[in-house]
Amino acid sequence: MTPAEHYAARVAAFERMRDHWRSHQPANRWSGGIAEQASADPRRELDENLKALAAYIQPDDVILDVGGGAGRISLPLALRCREVIVVDPSPAMQTSFRTAAAQAGIGNVNYVQSVWPPATELSADVLLTTHVTYFVDDIVPFLTALDRLARRRVIVSIWSVPPPVMGSAVYELIYGVPTEAPPGHRELLPVLWDMDILPDVHVLPTPMRQNYVWQPQPTREQMLERAVQVLQWQGHVDVARARGLIDQHFDGLFVHMRGGYMPHWPDNVREMLITWEPRNA
Repeated sequence: MTPAEHYAARVAAFERMRDHWRSHQPANRWSGGIAEQASADPRRELDENLKALAAYIQPDDVILDVGGGAGRISLPLALRCREVIVVDPSPAMQTSFRTAAAQAGIGNVNYVQSVWPPATELSADVLLTTHVTYFVDDIVPFLTALDRLARRRVIVSIWSVPPPVMGSAVYELIYGVPTEAPPGHRELLPVLWDMDILPDVHVLPTPMRQNYVWQPQPTREQMLERAVQVLQWQGHVDVARARGLIDQHFDGLFVHMRGGYMPHWPDNVREMLITWEPRNA
């Protein structure tokens, strides 16, 4: 099995699990509810991880953010470059992106509603994709397009443990099947090496404590209700049954940390920047 085939097998296993979660409910992964949670204040103070990414950006750059969603990463970068273009297929994410940009008074941005690579090729100084590759089954064309269309640099950001695994104990309790992890850096790097791309890999300083789906909740009851809401975003769920099971097993599913209750999560999960100069540069 080639690295690309192994990668595709991990995505397929993850999607089979998701199909089980959804039952007969139509797929709507990036629903309005999730899209609303995906935005963040573009003018917030940058954390150390985002500062490390922003260090690659120059004032005259055009940045193309593949799968950039609601602009959680790209809108702060738009304040530091000439233009940002987000390419993302989700209408709900586009709504959140445009709302966040307008509220922050950011005008040097554009949103192309499309899969990657788009039918009309776009190019930019920096091609960026953050926390997207976990879901890409045909990974070689995806990476090839990043490499071909970047004028100066490609940046792929992923977590050392893929974020979809967060809350796995809750999913396993309710849906009754083991959690399948999508591909991460252990699968992505061999694909790049097999493509004769030798990237730099930077492990960033700030560990993951939460993601925008599993936001901390101040009380036990609010965490219980948040869990039910997340389950409804992910697939079909009997709400009364789910609430009862989570309440019964709450102490084994969640931990109280500074900021509130969170699902149990491995320590020291770190963000990784996988970056290289495009071969046509």
